[in-house]
Amino acid sequence: MALAEALGVSFQQIQKYERGLNRLSAGKIDMISNFFNISVMYFFNVQESSLEIVKLFNRCDKERQKILLALAQTYSEEQKS
Repeated sequence: MALAEALGVSFQQIQKYERGLNRLSAGKIDMISNFFNISVMYFFNVQESSLEIVKLFNRCDKERQKILLALAQTYSEEQKS
């Protein structure tokens, strides 16, 4: 009931969310993450380390991004062997 109150919806609506009968809006996902004090990324199965890599990559200039992509491709090829 506390979650329903925090989201401003009925208990029945929470049950519909749980069963996948109704979709959650981005705003509701944000509210749920705040309610449970967790990252929004939890709902998308994204590890915090992956998010950090993306943030750091985006800070690099285009030339360095190309180098980093080539490096990642090289290492991923080595992992397949």
